[in-house]
Amino acid sequence: REGGVVGMPEIFESYVEELNELSDAVNHRIASLPDEIGTMRRTSISKGEADLAAAFEVLQRMELEVSSCPKQERASLNVKLREHKNACNDLKAKLKNATVSLPRDGLLGAPRVADDTAELTDQHARLLASSDRMRNGTARLKEAHKTINETETIGSSILVDLRKQRESLMHSVGTLRAASDQLSRSKRVLSAMARRAFANKLLLWIMIALLACGILLLLYVQFFGAQPNREPPNHVDNITRFY
Repeated sequence: REGGVVGMPEIFESYVEELNELSDAVNHRIASLPDEIGTMRRTSISKGEADLAAAFEVLQRMELEVSSCPKQERASLNVKLREHKNACNDLKAKLKNATVSLPRDGLLGAPRVADDTAELTDQHARLLASSDRMRNGTARLKEAHKTINETETIGSSILVDLRKQRESLMHSVGTLRAASDQLSRSKRVLSAMARRAFANKLLLWIMIALLACGILLLLYVQFFGAQPNREPPNHVDNITRFY
């Protein structure tokens, strides 16, 4: 991905593509060896060995890439990496066997001719291209490692924040639970005080009612009680006095 951070699987896939290109080039050179002689054959063998060396360098970068991948992806990538390693080892053995099985006179060939300069120039160009690929791959790998480190730092910071928030929430839950207990206790106290106040009020009204009844009773006795008995008039004494 141009101008951005390349994800880990994408980098691995780019290495796989580069490795496949190098493997195809080596296979093509091996297939062309029987039809070549002398300088051309030596050039093909040198280029095949250079391509193999570049392929093993790509494998080393792939190993670094796999080691920096998340654990859940590392197992499947290790399987692919082993497959590519085996393929490169087989290709190396194939090139060696093809070189050994060639006729010695065809391998040595005639004395070098004027095309040696072109051969060296081509080898130099391929080495420069391989170096550029290595630099680009290393730069992408460093960029990916930097991204991973930043992601791990951010993830650690988020985990710390979440842990602090969890502790704050647990503290809040404990405070709310304690407040709920205090409210329940206060409610029971207020209920008891309300019952006691009602009982006191009822007793006060009863005492007022009894006191009022007593006052009314005293008033009734005072004003409407029994009068003292008076002696009846003696009419005989009155008549005697008259006469």
